[in-house]
Amino acid sequence: MKNLKRIIAVAMAATTAMSFTPVANPVAPVAAYAEAKIVSANDISLVIGDEKTYTVGSLADYADGATVTAKTSDHKIVEIEKKNGKATGTSEKESLKGLKKDDTFTLKTLKEGTAKITLSIVVNGDVKKTEEFQVAVAAKTQSIAATYENDEKKTVDATSGIVLGTDGASKSKEITLKSKNFDSNDWSIVITGNTSNASDKIHTGKIQNGATDTATVTVTAGEVEGSDEIIVSNGAKSITIPVTVVHNKQTLTTRIDGEIVKDENNDGLYDEVIYLDDQKKTASISAVSDFGTDVTYTSNKDLVVVDNQGNVKINGTAKEEHATITVKAAASNVSGKTVAAVTKTIKVEVSNKAQTTVSVKDSEGKVIATGRKDSAKVTGSILLSTKDKKQDSIAITSNVGDSYVITESKDTGVFTYKNGTLTAVKAGDSKLKITVKNSDKTTGTITFEIDVKVVDKYAKEIIQAGSTSVFLNTSNPIAEVKATTAYGSAVKYSLATYDEAKKEYKAYSGSDVKINAVTGVVTYVNQKNNGNLFVEVSTPSHAATQYAAEKVYIPLTYSSTKDASDLNAVAVLTLKVGESGNLNATASGKLSFVSSDPSIITVTGDGEVTAVAQGTAFVTVKAEATSKLAEGQKIIPVVVTEKEKEPEIQNRKPAVVKGLKVTNVKGAKVKVSFKKSANTVGYEVIYKIGKKTYKKQTTDTSVVLSVKKGAKIVVKVRSYNYKDNTVKQFSKASAKKTLKTDRK
Repeated sequence: MKNLKRIIAVAMAATTAMSFTPVANPVAPVAAYAEAKIVSANDISLVIGDEKTYTVGSLADYADGATVTAKTSDHKIVEIEKKNGKATGTSEKESLKGLKKDDTFTLKTLKEGTAKITLSIVVNGDVKKTEEFQVAVAAKTQSIAATYENDEKKTVDATSGIVLGTDGASKSKEITLKSKNFDSNDWSIVITGNTSNASDKIHTGKIQNGATDTATVTVTAGEVEGSDEIIVSNGAKSITIPVTVVHNKQTLTTRIDGEIVKDENNDGLYDEVIYLDDQKKTASISAVSDFGTDVTYTSNKDLVVVDNQGNVKINGTAKEEHATITVKAAASNVSGKTVAAVTKTIKVEVSNKAQTTVSVKDSEGKVIATGRKDSAKVTGSILLSTKDKKQDSIAITSNVGDSYVITESKDTGVFTYKNGTLTAVKAGDSKLKITVKNSDKTTGTITFEIDVKVVDKYAKEIIQAGSTSVFLNTSNPIAEVKATTAYGSAVKYSLATYDEAKKEYKAYSGSDVKINAVTGVVTYVNQKNNGNLFVEVSTPSHAATQYAAEKVYIPLTYSSTKDASDLNAVAVLTLKVGESGNLNATASGKLSFVSSDPSIITVTGDGEVTAVAQGTAFVTVKAEATSKLAEGQKIIPVVVTEKEKEPEIQNRKPAVVKGLKVTNVKGAKVKVSFKKSANTVGYEVIYKIGKKTYKKQTTDTSVVLSVKKGAKIVVKVRSYNYKDNTVKQFSKASAKKTLKTDRK
């Protein structure tokens, strides 16, 4: 029974299955289309701002009406921007429906991140197939490049460094700037440590086309060698361009007859002129390039010749003519940069007579006026005061002699002039007129005026220092420098060092010692270091004074261990050329002496100073340290003035004539002769014949007089000169001599 039921059930199941078999074409299983992608797409990496377009493949294997839907998982990272090249609507940027075969859709990346793109085939609202791929979005890679064209016309990366010269074509370079993947272009440029964009080493122009991704800027060398950096930025990115400046501007140091000459106008023509004449027929030029290049000398006229050593001379007989000498330093090369040749010109004036010359120095020995031939150059003035500087002097020298020099005050109500001395009368401005006339051996007359100012104030403030030196150590770390002024000016204190090579004081920039600028209190701060400085005392001019005082420098020594040196010496030494004097230096330690300029002063091992030439130099006196005392040092100024000249003949009284003789000469004549007298420019012979007296002047020491035969003649002679170049003054007359002439 059980078996029968089982057989019937199986038969019924088979009959039912056959009755419900579908008659329509069935849909193909999905597995049958596994290798055919909806679009050709794989996972992809893009950067912000990229676009990617995809094309829908064939949908023929699906029922009619099949479409594709594209969807992004995060439309803020990746959006669907276009359909068939046209912009999508707002809602379609996240999900785009209804795509058919060969339709396109475009993705656009918006920000960093990852978004999933889902593609679906939809038939009658049912999803038949789904595909996915990922889009990874990264930020743009931003970059800046800087290039320039080198001397070989090749493009070079500027970040590897630029070398500029201080002169010529190599002084400037144009840099091309390029940026990539910046949303906006806002170029900026600074010089390291110098945001003001102006430097003695380098400076830059404005950035050209600064609002584009390609721009240019020109960097130019200053006048100082050295290295610097330019920082260029565009947005958040920056690059550094190292710049090195090498000195390639050649300069000449030129001397004429040993004196340095200058080209003040920088026009290639030296200010100094070489003057040659029948007396001065030669001159010497020496020129040296700071690059050591060869220097040549060339004359443009046959009358003036110059050799390779710069020796200049007249070729033949002197005559009125102008010439020029060209001084040229050859071109060279430094650090790959051309050093251009440099050429300077010197004027030469030739005359058949010496040109009249004059020089005026003030009482301090400074030249305040010079002249030659018909012109003069005034470089100074004279200040007098009705209070403290009522008189001042000048010294006039000329190749024509004092008798041809006329000097006068333009306004004697302001000042008077006599014998080289100016005397103040009352406050005011005037001029000292000087005229130098030519002698029979010179050519040219020079006339010029020197300003003279007379004030009712004191001429110059005076500083009176209360200390000649200062010593600080750990036991005495504080000292007070006291200084006062003659007329009440405020006093300012500072610290300075002395550069012996340059012979100048410089502001102290260290921290071992500090000073109160108002009180003059000096403090030894770093009590581990030793050294030598100067306290500089300065002051402005007071209302009662015309000029400020000259600065005063007080030696300061600081020592971490020992007491002060007992070095002592004179504060200042004044000598005339040729004189000697001693510094009177004493100390427990061994002494040494060094002159800052042996051409002005020399000094021996025992402190004996000899004046060689006019000027100011310094002697550095050092005392070696002892077991108890620190090393000591004093720098003593030595002022050398001109050697006193013998008074001019014209300002001495002429000597009495001696050795007078009167003798007969054939032909009713007598000869009067005598010895030459000192301080004399001429002689006056006074003779009497009968009751009549005669006078005859001569510059010789003998003279022949006409006298009647048999007449009696009485002769005496006196000498003369010109006092102050104007007033003739005579000596006493000589003893008389009497002679009766022959009757033959």
